[in-house]
Amino acid sequence: MEHPREDGRRIFNVYNHRGEAICWFDADEVEGEIDAREFDDVKEHILHFIPEWAVK
Repeated sequence: MEHPREDGRRIFNVYNHRGEAICWFDADEVEGEIDAREFDDVKEHILHFIPEWAVK
């Protein structure tokens, strides 16, 4: 999705089980960190970096 206040900046939102956005990651940074072939690869990578405060 596109960042709500920065045109042209893509982000990945992370949602809790209630559908509430709890944090987001810069898509270009995440994609630059891994060699993802599928979006599932991106999701798996992001799951390891969700801040502890966001999970509570």
